[in-house]
Amino acid sequence: MQPMKILMLGAMLATLPVGSVAHAQLLETPATTTALTQFKGYAVSGRTLTRGKTSVTLDVAGGRVVGLLVHSDNPQDVARALAAAWGGAEANVSSLAQTLGRAGVRQEARSAQGLRDDSDGSLLRVRLSGTGGAERWTAYTALLVHPDSAFPAPTNAEGNPKAPNVLRVFSDFQCPYCKELWDTAHRDWAARPNVYRVIHHHFPLDFHPNAEPAAIASECAARQGKFWTYADLLFGNFAEWTRLPSAATKFSDYARSAGLNLASFKACLTDPAPRATVRSQQAAGLRLGVQGTPTVYLNGVQLLDHTDPEEMAAVRAVTTAVPNAAQVIGARLGTLR
Repeated sequence: MQPMKILMLGAMLATLPVGSVAHAQLLETPATTTALTQFKGYAVSGRTLTRGKTSVTLDVAGGRVVGLLVHSDNPQDVARALAAAWGGAEANVSSLAQTLGRAGVRQEARSAQGLRDDSDGSLLRVRLSGTGGAERWTAYTALLVHPDSAFPAPTNAEGNPKAPNVLRVFSDFQCPYCKELWDTAHRDWAARPNVYRVIHHHFPLDFHPNAEPAAIASECAARQGKFWTYADLLFGNFAEWTRLPSAATKFSDYARSAGLNLASFKACLTDPAPRATVRSQQAAGLRLGVQGTPTVYLNGVQLLDHTDPEEMAAVRAVTTAVPNAAQVIGARLGTLR
């Protein structure tokens, strides 16, 4: 079970034991979710669980839970339902309930927009209405599925444009974990072009001094139709250039190996356009919440572990179903406005 997500309640940060992305039960089957310890004592009817004045409804796409809606007269049951959705232990419920009970959180939940948080792989909406004994909580948490428009325009893509699954990889050429992905998972994805469309997005990290120059060089290779060939050379010679104070000479050597027009390549390196492309993609990644590399999105969903076939299968199931996760979640959000 994955640990609970960090819950950003307005300007407040509840410091609970958490992980970086909060899928957890949001990708499990309804049967697995309803059997959780947090729902012990609840009556189950279809996709709805009830106990006293609390009801929990599961939104499902592709046979998997993609959203959880809770109505309750107390923050403890709201916290219990959210903990279940995020994979948190029962021990976390009291801390989360206390957070929901804070004056600032309650005030934001009563605002016109309610309390909103779209981060760490899931979205959250919390509203509080009524007073005294008539107080009523409504909370909804769901898988965060980013639309295509949230990502940078693809400049480097491989695979069938009509492939049913799109993998967007935010990567840094000087990152050892990105090289590992390139040598393993990426080779598998590239070998199945009718299953996966792979899009590379630049996200050079500040503490990798050669990362942005490498990204710019790859964009110059892309101008000559050789991005993937050049990227393969960068990762293939990772140990050769990543520790150098400056890798400019090596970048030219790789351009020659890739069969590029060297004069055009070198002229491109001083053109501001490739740098602008790299930084634009990095900025888009920051807006999405990318914090490190590699960060991989499958059909708009950030993966916890791109090496986990079960997670990938679950994400594929919910995002290619009819209706798909985005449609199911969007319909539910429409009822909460």
